[in-house]
Amino acid sequence: MTHPSGPSRVEVDRELCMGTGACVYTAPTVFDLGDDAIARVVGEVDGADQRLRDAVAECPMGALRLVPAEETA
Repeated sequence: MTHPSGPSRVEVDRELCMGTGACVYTAPTVFDLGDDAIARVVGEVDGADQRLRDAVAECPMGALRLVPAEETA
């Protein structure tokens, strides 16, 4: 899978996210867990950031997706 390297955004599938915090551990400047224990984006999304790409790839529930900023859901 290729990841966008330009302006990007992260989609969080709230139905799949189990709040493990793996993304927060891997990319703490980008992710946090909300009061509902669901991942949320709190920092700058840079598709070239290896930690961000690792967090997306390693999400145990597959709840994260890195997409070009102009792509709609």
